[in-house]
Amino acid sequence: MLMLALLFVSPSQGVAQTSPDALAFYPGDFDALNTFISKELVYPKEELKKGVSGTVYIQFTVDSLGHTINHKVQRSASPGLDAEALRVAKLINGFVPAKAGGKPVASEFVLPIKFVAETESATKGKSKKQKKK
Repeated sequence: MLMLALLFVSPSQGVAQTSPDALAFYPGDFDALNTFISKELVYPKEELKKGVSGTVYIQFTVDSLGHTINHKVQRSASPGLDAEALRVAKLINGFVPAKAGGKPVASEFVLPIKFVAETESATKGKSKKQKKK
């Protein structure tokens, strides 16, 4: 019913006036973050019913304590998908913060979350199989 593709984009320059010496990271890296998001993400019923798919880009700050704050939709896919991606992004915490001068600092992240309705992925799969024959 839900296919999630998660792409973790490297953080941009730190929120602090200085550029971080070490970037913030999620313990366990991409796999752990992908697992967390996959378990929490629920495809909105109305969007699924309408066959709405797309990628929502969520921007947030990882503060000096490793908490995610200031979440916002940077690029929208649809109101329902945006709301779900934002809800899940707000649940993510426990980052190891970026460091500048040996001290923890805040940094910005952009997290794309791709929603693909099963019917869409199934249709694409059938088209590929049919072309091979």
